[in-house]
Amino acid sequence: MYTCKVILIKKEDGDTFTFVMEKPANFKYLAGQYGIFEYKTKEEIVRRSYSFSSSPTEDTLAVTARIIPNGKMTSYLADIIPGDSLSFNGPVGKFSMEGQKNVVLIGGGSGVTPFRSMIKYAIDKNLDAGITLIYGARNPREILFNEEFVSFLKNLRFKMYLTVDRPDDAWKFHTGFIDAGFIKEATESIVTGRSYFLCGPPLMLSAIQKSLLSLGVPEGSIVLDAWG
Repeated sequence: MYTCKVILIKKEDGDTFTFVMEKPANFKYLAGQYGIFEYKTKEEIVRRSYSFSSSPTEDTLAVTARIIPNGKMTSYLADIIPGDSLSFNGPVGKFSMEGQKNVVLIGGGSGVTPFRSMIKYAIDKNLDAGITLIYGARNPREILFNEEFVSFLKNLRFKMYLTVDRPDDAWKFHTGFIDAGFIKEATESIVTGRSYFLCGPPLMLSAIQKSLLSLGVPEGSIVLDAWG
């Protein structure tokens, strides 16, 4: 169990926040892994899993969470202020692109959180890995880490394809769900020979997995991180 002091809270959109914490000197993790966060009440111990949105290359540790009304853990997080502490067990999980050369990351909403960790790590380490991010949000205002992802595009081995369900008048990119057609567009129709990492709610991931299989992607090339 680690207990880390919160040093900064960044608002990402209307109800999503990044909690930046001091990183314990002996804590090591892989980009894409998560921690099991907990707090105690008189009646119970509340536990929830959150992917680290920080990269192992960074000096601080961070998680990004959407605050859900009446959610047991998120209501607790909503009251956290800098100087308070968060406790978690970890790192946990095998959702890692370590050793992969050609990777497609597909996520929706806050499912992009581990991908921020993976992309930042790959760029900081100058890994010989081509990364394509396919990311869907409800509307342009809810695209997490957008400015940072745009800055990552300076790295020629990183590409990004965005889609939203409800575009505004200024939106000039793709609209609608992530389907087989959009995946073909983002991969320039070269869908095989890549590793696919999917993160988001189970129903969404099931639909995307079916799309990938219909395009001829081997099941063994698809890694899922479902939540919710």
